[in-house]
Amino acid sequence: MVCLAIGITPSQSARNTLAAGVAESYNTAQFLGHLPAQRGARGPVRTGPGTLLAVDETSMISAPDLADLISQAQACDGKVIIAGDTGQLQAIQNGGGMSLLTDVLGYARLAEPVRFRAAWEQAASLRLRDGDPAVPGEYDQHGRIHGGDPEQMLDAAAAAYVANTLDGKDTLLMAADHALRRELSRRIRDDLIHLGLVDAGPTVTIADGAKASIGDLVVCTRNDHTIEAGEPGRTLANGDLLRIEAITADGLIVRRALDADPRTGLRRWTDRHFLYGDYNDCELGYAVTDHAAQSRTVHTGLAVITGTEDRQHAYVALTRGTDTNMAYVFTLSPKRADPAPVPRPAPRSIAPPGNVQLPLSERRMSRISPASLATATFTDGTMLVASGALGSS
Repeated sequence: MVCLAIGITPSQSARNTLAAGVAESYNTAQFLGHLPAQRGARGPVRTGPGTLLAVDETSMISAPDLADLISQAQACDGKVIIAGDTGQLQAIQNGGGMSLLTDVLGYARLAEPVRFRAAWEQAASLRLRDGDPAVPGEYDQHGRIHGGDPEQMLDAAAAAYVANTLDGKDTLLMAADHALRRELSRRIRDDLIHLGLVDAGPTVTIADGAKASIGDLVVCTRNDHTIEAGEPGRTLANGDLLRIEAITADGLIVRRALDADPRTGLRRWTDRHFLYGDYNDCELGYAVTDHAAQSRTVHTGLAVITGTEDRQHAYVALTRGTDTNMAYVFTLSPKRADPAPVPRPAPRSIAPPGNVQLPLSERRMSRISPASLATATFTDGTMLVASGALGSS
C-alpha cells in the first residue's frame, strides 16, 4: 500500500514554503474546508487509508483545527506528525493544542539550531527559549540590546531599518502590536521619502487611511488565489511583501519579495511584476507583528520591546535573523514621577482622640489572606512567590 503524505500549515505563506518539499500541501482552512465565518462548510479534503498528515508550525494552529485534523486522520486510519516550537507564540484564538499534546505524548527535540552564523547565538537562543534569566546579559555583552526612552528607541529602530535598506539587506522589524507597527512604518516611510528612495506622490490610500506610493513596500493582508504573484503557480498569500513599481488606473504594479540571497543576505524580488488590483486592505510593510514574523528567516532581525511582552514574544523577535538580531528596549526615565502607576493604599483615616481606627488600606488588607499577597503572576504565566512575606516563616 502506498502511503500518501499531505503537508498542512496554519497560513498560506507557510504552506508555500512547505510545498517545496511536500508536493500536496494546504493551509488548515483549505484542508478542513472552512469558509469565512463557516467552519468546515465545504468539508475536508478527502484522504485515503494510511494517509500521513505532516503538520508544520503547529503551535500557531488553533486547538479546534488541530482536533479536527486528528479526527480526520483517525477516520481514515491515517497518522498525524506535528512539528513546531512550543516555546514560540501560540495561535491567537484557542491556542495551546500543541503544548497539550507534547505534555501528554512527549516529543523529540532538535537541540542544535542551524539558523544562526554565530556559535554563541546558537546556544543563547536555546537558553532564551527556556527562559534563562541570565541570557539577556549575554545578548547585551555582544551589543545586541539598546535601551532608552520610547521615542529614542522608536527612532533608533527605524533608523537601523533604513540603514539596512540602503545596504540592501533583508531586514525584519518587529513589534508586539499593530499600533506600534503602524507608527514604525510611518516613520520609516517618511525617512525613505526624504532620502529619495520612495516617491512623495502620487499616492494611493491603503488600510487605515495610510498612503503609499512608488518605491513603498506593502504587505498583503489576505490570500488571493486569482493572482499569480510573479512566479508560475505561486498565488498571492497573506503576508507577502510587495514593492510598488508603478501606480495605474487598474491598480498597483508590484514585485514580490523572495527569500534573501543565502550568501549575501541581500533582499531579492521576483523577476516578473504583476498587477495588484484589490490593494485597499494592504498595509505598509516596513514593520510586522511578532505573530506575523514567526515563520520568517531574514539576514537581520530588529525587535522593539516595550516591556509588556511575554517570553514567547521576545524569543520569536530575537531569533529571526541569521546574522544579526537586535533589541530596542523601552526604559523608563528615573526622573519621571510615577513612571508605572499602580494602585495606591487609601489615605489613613483621621479619627477623634480615643477612637482607634485602622487605616482603610489596613482594614482591606486584613480580609485578604497572606498567601494571595505573596504571589505575583506575570504575563507569560510565570508565578513569583515571595517567601516570608507579611511576616510568615
